[in-house]
Amino acid sequence: SLIDEAVTVWESDLVSHGGTLNEYIVVNVPEYGRLYDVLQTLDCDLKRIKAIKVTGKLNDYDCCRLREQMPYVEAINMHDVKFYEDKIPEFAFAQLSCLKTFVFPKYVKVIGQFAFIETSLAGDLIIPEGVTHIESSAFKNRGWAGGLGYGQYKEFEWRQISNNLTGRLYLPSTLKRIDDAAFHECLFSGDFILPEGLVHIGGDAVAGCS
Repeated sequence: SLIDEAVTVWESDLVSHGGTLNEYIVVNVPEYGRLYDVLQTLDCDLKRIKAIKVTGKLNDYDCCRLREQMPYVEAINMHDVKFYEDKIPEFAFAQLSCLKTFVFPKYVKVIGQFAFIETSLAGDLIIPEGVTHIESSAFKNRGWAGGLGYGQYKEFEWRQISNNLTGRLYLPSTLKRIDDAAFHECLFSGDFILPEGLVHIGGDAVAGCS
C-alpha cells in the first residue's frame, strides 16, 4: 500500500541544479508500475506541473503515465530513481516538448532508443558515469513520426521539435556502445571526446553535430 510520505507537494530542492533553489512536486514510487497511483493522490492539476522530482522505482509503464499526465513538464529530477534493469526505457520521455532539464539517476547503465527524442533539452549534456550503452536515436534532434501509446503507435504525424543542446557533450569513461543516430543533429559545441573503452559507434551517431 502507498504510504503518506509517497507524495510531498512543493518541496524545496537545493541539491539538484548546482545548489539553485527549485520548486518541485516530489513523489516517491515504492513499487514498479505505481507512479500513476501516486499521481492520482496529488491535489493539483497535473497538466500544469512544470517540475517534478521522482524517487523510488520506475519502469516503462510509469514513463508512459508520466508523459500522459504531465505533457508540459519542463524539469524532471530522477537522481534517486531505480529504473527496471537499470535502463531508461525506450521512448521514456519522447515528445515531452517542454522538457528542458533532466537530472539522470545516479545508477543507470542503458539509455533506451528514442528516450529523449522531441524534447527541448538545453545546454550541456552530461551522461553520468556508469552508463555503458546509449541506444539508437536516444537524443536524436528533430523529426519524429509519432503519437505514442503504451507499447505501440496510435497515429502518425511528422513534427519538427528541436532540442537546444548547444553546449558540451560529456561522455562517461564507462561507455562501451553508442548506437545509430544517438546524437543525430544535436548542436553541441566544443570537442567530441570518445571514451577509451568505447567498442562500438553506430552510423550517423553524431552526424550533423556542429
